[in-house]
Amino acid sequence: MRGQGYDNGSNMKGQYKGVSGRVLREYPREFYSTCGCHSLNLALCDIEMITIQAKSFFGVKVNKVSKILQNKDMDINACITLLQGLIHFFEEYRNNGFENAKDEAVKIALEMGVEPTFRETRVRRKKRFIDVSTSDEPIQVAEDFFRVNYFLHIVDTALSSLNTRFEQFKKYDDVFGYLFNLSRLRKMEDESVKNACVALETYLKDGDD
Repeated sequence: MRGQGYDNGSNMKGQYKGVSGRVLREYPREFYSTCGCHSLNLALCDIEMITIQAKSFFGVKVNKVSKILQNKDMDINACITLLQGLIHFFEEYRNNGFENAKDEAVKIALEMGVEPTFRETRVRRKKRFIDVSTSDEPIQVAEDFFRVNYFLHIVDTALSSLNTRFEQFKKYDDVFGYLFNLSRLRKMEDESVKNACVALETYLKDGDD
């Protein structure tokens, strides 16, 4: 056996009790690859745990990548390129998305005759020995609170999930990704190609040789 592929659920990919782990103990040289499309769906589920609205919003971009991954001619190099592009999208959106989304929300609110303001969030202050007051006080500017505790929280969850669920693809790209990219291979020095081949040979050894 040289390869196996399942979904990205813990019962399949688990290192000790998962199917892939059990197969690897019998066939140490084989490769295990998760289903890219299922991994994207799981990333959306991670976002959904925060808010269903965020899943609907980001799902358009994620589903677009998922459909491309289902192409019968897809290879690991193209797959990783697509996933890196998706991660880059979230990174850029983290940096610039809030202001763009806020401007669009303000425009929509004005068209609907709604005042475009953030509702102030307050927190109950604990009693102190020298100050027994229990009055509420703002913990921070409402807009900043929303950006940090809602917007950034959602985007960071998406980034963390994508990076974690596809870290194995990155590992395989380091091992033999150059074989699927002629442009990358042509740019490699002879010594680099030799080292890459040695690294691949070492990776394929099961320790019995």
